[in-house]
Amino acid sequence: MNKICKLLIIIILLIFSSVSLYYYFFNKITYKLTADELSCSRIITIISLNSFFYVLIFLLDINYYKQILTYILIFVASVWILVIYFNLASISHHFWNYWEIIVYITFSMISPGIIVYIIHYIKKSTSRLEESKIFGIYHLHEGFIGIVLIILAFFFLVIQSALLFLAHPFFRKYSIFLLFTQIFSFVFLYLGSFFIFRDWNDVIRFKFIENKKKSRGNNKINQSVVFNQITLDDLHFFEFPKMITYPIGMLLTIFSLSAIIYGTDFLPEKIFNLENEFIIQLGYLLSFIAGGLLGRDWFRIFRRFYPAPGVGRDFTHPPELYKEIENIISNLKNNIK
Repeated sequence: MNKICKLLIIIILLIFSSVSLYYYFFNKITYKLTADELSCSRIITIISLNSFFYVLIFLLDINYYKQILTYILIFVASVWILVIYFNLASISHHFWNYWEIIVYITFSMISPGIIVYIIHYIKKSTSRLEESKIFGIYHLHEGFIGIVLIILAFFFLVIQSALLFLAHPFFRKYSIFLLFTQIFSFVFLYLGSFFIFRDWNDVIRFKFIENKKKSRGNNKINQSVVFNQITLDDLHFFEFPKMITYPIGMLLTIFSLSAIIYGTDFLPEKIFNLENEFIIQLGYLLSFIAGGLLGRDWFRIFRRFYPAPGVGRDFTHPPELYKEIENIISNLKNNIK
């Protein structure tokens, strides 16, 4: 896809997101829509904003995307700090309308931001984690780290339940502590699932801690830019699942985070006949599934987002880094024969 087409798609999505956002708040302030119509407009706004930031991942160079995301997050975080520190809610009766815009933009960036982190992790941090040891020789597998994150997620879910039980209804909706527990629960559950399913073969064998010296032994080692050590025992780690699951995982990421943060504001009770708590719990369940789908299909993500310089992001031209790993895997399989 050439640059003009990419730019055209970005402009169209930006206009659509801006128009849907304006239409929603214009009708909310002027009461020109019924409650059900306004709920539908809100859903369209949330989905359009999420779609805009997600599509940018596929259209922009991943490094440019990270820079843009960082600048926007710094700006939004600064606004949040100013609002909380100076108690801007008491200055204007229209404050909550402006605040809602900031909230929509902020949470529309979180789920694609996690995807970008995962992509960054695969390329930049895998080798460092691979070389990390405790007591000099013991290596912690990703599956073990994933289980620890899942435990932390449940810890924050317990705190969240306590806040919901103790807090006044107003603070249940706007409490900053509740908001952070929701975000941490989602992130730890999501990343924990990603690590567990990425390392699934070792998890089902209860292979969580490994003695690196004993395990390598006479096993032939190959090195790549991203993975410091690739052996015959690691071949299962570099297999493509029969089904392409990472796009489904990305869509579920949007849905799950929106369900957790917005509840019935995302899936209105009158339309879907679902209670707020059920929607939130459904969001957590789907976040676990989404992370697992990305974890199982991580090798396709790696191939998709790290093409060779000057080569389009498609599957017809294997990326440079992927080709290096593919050659190593081919050599290892030939050694078996």
